[in-house]
Amino acid sequence: MERRSEQRFDASGPVALTILGRPSGLVTANLDNFSGRGMRLLTSGPIPLYTAVKIHIGDDLLLGEVCYCWPLAEGFAVGLQLEHSLTNVTDLVRLVESIRAYHPQTTAARASSEGAIPHVEVSFGQP
Repeated sequence: MERRSEQRFDASGPVALTILGRPSGLVTANLDNFSGRGMRLLTSGPIPLYTAVKIHIGDDLLLGEVCYCWPLAEGFAVGLQLEHSLTNVTDLVRLVESIRAYHPQTTAARASSEGAIPHVEVSFGQP
């Protein structure tokens, strides 16, 4: 008896899978199926249960956790429970770039003082 609350859809194709917290965390993976809350990937090696992962598919970024890892005849089936998603990442990058262009001194000063990606504060109304 099927216990899933959402329909799964067959799919195939490569995805960029990153194991978070691991220096060389990029893993070769292929999408096997997906639903609104999870996905199954095929990998060449095992990934431990409860490992946090990041998945890039096209212009979307997904965060999830490994909920199973089963050996297959060739490789492993890795089940992911998806926690967060960010779609249209390219549009978000364009937005950040336009904000930086609009406030170049603020973002440059903050970036050099923090030594990281600048945080941009946006307010509406009169300064």
